[in-house]
Amino acid sequence: MVDGIAHEVLDCSESGMRYRLATDERPMYGQEIRGLVQFRRGTEIEVEGRIVRIDGEFAALHFTALGIPFGIILAEQRDLLRRYPMWR
Repeated sequence: MVDGIAHEVLDCSESGMRYRLATDERPMYGQEIRGLVQFRRGTEIEVEGRIVRIDGEFAALHFTALGIPFGIILAEQRDLLRRYPMWR
């Protein structure tokens, strides 16, 4: 969630993420963004970064200060593999 607007996160790692922009939202390349990532399991992580790519309706954010801890990424991966065993 950025500025009260929820976004769909498509990819994320401990160093950045790619998300779908809201229909009327157009961030600037290099703009600093701060928001809250809410995972399916209920974990919430505050993130802060800079826009490094804008591609149509998607934006990529590189975390500069607050990122997603590696342990959270692993826990989410384990949960996805448990929910969707056919991905293996």
